[in-house]
Amino acid sequence: MEEFKIKDGILVKYNGAGGEVVVPDGVIAIGERAFEQNEKITSVTLPNGVVSVGKLAFSGCSGLKTIILPDSVEEIGMFAFWNCHALEEVTLPKKLGKIEYGTFDSCWALRSIAIPDGVKEIGGNAFEFCWKLSSVVFPPSLTKILSSAFSNCKALTQIELPERVTEVDTYAFFGCERLSKFIAHAPSLKLDDTAFTWDKRISNVDVPVSAIGAIPKEKLHCLTVRGNGKIAAEAFSGSSVSVLVLDGEIEIGEAAFSGCKYLQSVTLSPKIKGIGKQAFFRCSSLADVTLPDTLETLGSMAFGDCEALTSVVIPDTVTSLGRWAFSGCKNLTSAVLPVGLTALPFGLFQGCCKLAAVDLPKTVRVIEEAAFSGCQGLTAVDIPECVTTIEKYAFSGCCSLTSVSLPQGVTSIAFGVFQGCCKLAGLTIPERVKNIEGNAFERTAVERIVIPAAVRTVSCTAFAECSSLREVEFEEQNGWYITSRCSKNRIDMDVSNPARNAAHLLDFDASGVDAFYYCFWRRD
Repeated sequence: MEEFKIKDGILVKYNGAGGEVVVPDGVIAIGERAFEQNEKITSVTLPNGVVSVGKLAFSGCSGLKTIILPDSVEEIGMFAFWNCHALEEVTLPKKLGKIEYGTFDSCWALRSIAIPDGVKEIGGNAFEFCWKLSSVVFPPSLTKILSSAFSNCKALTQIELPERVTEVDTYAFFGCERLSKFIAHAPSLKLDDTAFTWDKRISNVDVPVSAIGAIPKEKLHCLTVRGNGKIAAEAFSGSSVSVLVLDGEIEIGEAAFSGCKYLQSVTLSPKIKGIGKQAFFRCSSLADVTLPDTLETLGSMAFGDCEALTSVVIPDTVTSLGRWAFSGCKNLTSAVLPVGLTALPFGLFQGCCKLAAVDLPKTVRVIEEAAFSGCQGLTAVDIPECVTTIEKYAFSGCCSLTSVSLPQGVTSIAFGVFQGCCKLAGLTIPERVKNIEGNAFERTAVERIVIPAAVRTVSCTAFAECSSLREVEFEEQNGWYITSRCSKNRIDMDVSNPARNAAHLLDFDASGVDAFYYCFWRRD
């Protein structure tokens, strides 16, 4: 029986003894199943001039360790080297245009592969079960990786895809249990949600925003997201990411990174315009973030409870600033607000207990509820003259605040606005104020109060527990009366003279602890 059965230049069947096989010159193609299930061959050298290797040509050649393919080869058929368990290395020819379905499936010993430039597609299951495959070089020409192409390549540790790759199909890297780094340079990539199923060690990822939905989050450490688009709500919420780079015109969705307790560093692109509400909420290790000058919207609680954050500069481009944006940032010591801001939102710095100073823009007209509530380190605040409204609890619990100058445009002292400011002694009520609401100055250190002539009401508990209060002066003596009993013992007052009533209260409780307690003063 002849060793090589050749017909019209096609090697139809190999019948030799095995070992090291050299295919004779003149052969232009290796036919389908030509060497199939030959377990005795250890190496094969094909002559220059061979242009194709048929499907299943070497399948089941379990002893085959090396195959030399000439650069003349343009096509390798499906399953050509399937179950070549001993195949350790192969150099693919330069003219190859595609890696077909299952070409190197179950080549257990294959350690590395360099795919030549010109290959545009890697077929399904092409390198499946190549257990020792640890290195793959992808060409610039590559555009698509099909289903299960590298599934169960257990030694593969990193993948870097060139920029023309636009599609990675189902289970492409399924079961690559040691894969830790994945980089895709394409501006847009369709990455199937199952591409990395069970690949739990991926820690370093660099992908376009279109691909982030398929990235495993269990061991994620470094994340770079590029391109234009939106990171969806809760996309990485609670993940282990510690270093984040967003490079492109990216919108950060609601709670996208909330609860990422290991996140320490965030680099934001100068093209980013919006950060959604709770985007970085409770990122408790985040110590530093630079907001880009292009930012326009900062959502409510965007950086709330970021306990390690020490400083923040909100750029002048921000026109929409959400409630509680930096509330609970316990180590925040300084903050710069945007020029042009007209309102300080509800709870903006609430609970920022180390915030020592903040310059309010001259454009601010409204300080909303609890904006600085619980800022225990705040010693002074310069409220611009254009401010006309300071809402309730705005400065409550600012126990280091010693003095404050209220703008003349303020017409009402809101409920609890300075409640618990236990060191606040210097205080002048603006002349246009008409109402002083309940608990407004409760537990402050004021010693003397002048009630302006414009005031019409002083509500219950407005000055409750002001232990240092010794003198109250009413600029307008006429028309006052008390609509409820006063003090904790509810003693009746002589309503004909408010100054005498105030003195009576102070005399009644020499400590001043309950001065004005339960009193509601009104003037016709």
